[in-house]
Amino acid sequence: MNRSPAWILRLAVIAVGGLLLAGCTGPRAAAPLPAGAAEPVAHDRYGRVVRVNDPGGYVVLECTFLPSVGEEITVFRDRERRIRSRVRVGSIASGHWVVADILDGYPMPGDWFIGR
Repeated sequence: MNRSPAWILRLAVIAVGGLLLAGCTGPRAAAPLPAGAAEPVAHDRYGRVVRVNDPGGYVVLECTFLPSVGEEITVFRDRERRIRSRVRVGSIASGHWVVADILDGYPMPGDWFIGR
């Protein structure tokens, strides 16, 4: 079996070509909005309560943008924006999570907030 090294080169070219073609079939950009359509409003500082420690008097918040240390946040429940509690952001943070002290009210996991 005397094969020339050219078959290795051909195999490599075919593999690279296949990978390049597979990369071109990725997700497409979103279609432009029709004329007169309003762009959806996105709150860049949104978060929710993920854990509550009543005896310790603190909550863990998951945030899209970490609030400043010492910032007071109003926590809501339901879509009607019923105020459930107020919390003050502490200095302990990791990734998208931050710990906040409960100032008043009774926060529960799933409650949400919109930062300033």
